[in-house]
Amino acid sequence: MRVVIAEDAVLLREGLVRLLTEQGMEVVAAVGGPDELIEATTRLRPDISIVDVRMPP
Repeated sequence: MRVVIAEDAVLLREGLVRLLTEQGMEVVAAVGGPDELIEATTRLRPDISIVDVRMPP
């Protein structure tokens, strides 16, 4: 499963990448902001996006 992670907290983002990778998922992008999220999902077409709903604009 191809995954994009959007989280502004660096430590949490890195932890999610590690956790999902260890579970056999392919993290195709881990971004820190909404503009990066839009670009990554448009370009990479992941199966799922995990998004911090309280991420600053």
